[in-house]
Order: sequence, then structure tokens, then C-alpha cells
Amino acid sequence: MIGDANNGFMKSEWIGPADKFGQLYARPVITKTAKVENDEFNMAVYGVDTGGTEQLLIPGSAATQQTLDAVNTQKYKYIYLKGQFSDNAGNTAPNLLHWRVTHAPVPEGSIFPAPLSGYKFYNDTLYEGDTFNISLPFKNIG
Repeated sequence: MIGDANNGFMKSEWIGPADKFGQLYARPVITKTAKVENDEFNMAVYGVDTGGTEQLLIPGSAATQQTLDAVNTQKYKYIYLKGQFSDNAGNTAPNLLHWRVTHAPVPEGSIFPAPLSGYKFYNDTLYEGDTFNISLPFKNIG
């Protein structure tokens, strides 16, 4: 966490690549006592485009559950979270038990569909007990 005595922030790793982002869940432990009553936590969502440019997508919010359906995954295959923590009274930052994002990941590879690109059967006739061997062209798409 980066900050000073009474406030700071923390970033998540990049999340993705994704075809669709689902929900964001966070569980901060905020202390509310007579002595310490100013713990605050909010979380923002940033998108990362294919050029690595970061863009604020969802401004900081104290909501512990948010939908991420509006994230344009054609433009932003990756997102990251930025949590802001503060306590101006007791200088005790809230604890974050977890933050989670659900998403549908993109496939990382595919059998290459071109018919003349390397499909190879080692034997065109198989008998009971024979071993089936095949070579399939694979293309990394991740």
C-alpha cells in the first residue's frame, strides 16, 4: 500500500483478458468505534487498452458489490482495481479481506481451421487395439 499515516491506496494486478466482466465484490473491514470513527474505503475500476493506456471506467465508490457489465471488452480486455483507504482520526486504515472480479476469459488458443495447414493422420485405417495419432495445427490467440 502506498500512502502516509492517514491515507493510502492499493492496486490489484491486471484482471483478464476477458470476453465479459461480471461482478466486483469487495470486503473491507471498517472500524467504527467511539475512538476511531473515520475509516473510509472506496474502490475505482480502471481499464487497460491494447496499447497499455489506462482509463478510469468506474469512479471510486464505497459499494462492496458492483456490476461490470458496462465495461467495453472490445476496447478494454484488462481491468484493474484501485482501493483508496483513509482514517483521519485514528490513522488506522481499513483492512481489505478480499476483492474479487468474475469474468468470462477469452480462449488462449484454437485448432487452426485452414484445411491445408497441417492436419495429419498417421494411418487412415484403424483396427481394434491400434493407437490413434493425429497432428493438429494450433494457433495461439491469447
